[in-house]
Amino acid sequence: MASHHIVLQGNVNLREVNVAFRGSDRIANLLVDEGAVVSQGQILGYLHSDELNLAVQQAKASIAAQEAIVAKLQAGSRPEEIGQASARVTSAEAALAQSKQEAEKLQKSYNASNGKAVSRQSVDDIQAKVKVSEAKLNEAQQAYNLAVAGPRQEDIAQAQASGVFVKPNCINGSYRRCYNGPIITGR
Repeated sequence: MASHHIVLQGNVNLREVNVAFRGSDRIANLLVDEGAVVSQGQILGYLHSDELNLAVQQAKASIAAQEAIVAKLQAGSRPEEIGQASARVTSAEAALAQSKQEAEKLQKSYNASNGKAVSRQSVDDIQAKVKVSEAKLNEAQQAYNLAVAGPRQEDIAQAQASGVFVKPNCINGSYRRCYNGPIITGR
């Protein structure tokens, strides 16, 4: 017995794609029907975009907030902040001058009376007060220098970099076909 064979040559091109969305996503509008031939990049439909719109608004708000931080850092210290720091320096200078004057008076009284009019403890206390006043003046001068210098360039760069990664994760709530071919419903 002879066997009957049929030999056919050709290409079979079938593609089936399962489209999955997040559990809360729903299709709002389907633009193609089963069996329609579509091309790569064609919009097939739109998702309900309430959640997406909220995410986009939140991302825009985050971007705006980060841009405000960067602008504030780039602007540097306000003139009022510099003036306030300068006033603190002036106040600390006056406090130091007063402490030194008191220390000089007490030291003279102590020396003149051989420690009878003023105690050694009072002289030591006023000398400690002078040292505290010197430290406060130094602190005020450093704060003034920082106010004049403004923020560090590294802080500005970090603030700028923080805003780079804030982006919405979807565009227009649309689903696009990623290859050419017919639409086939799932089984």
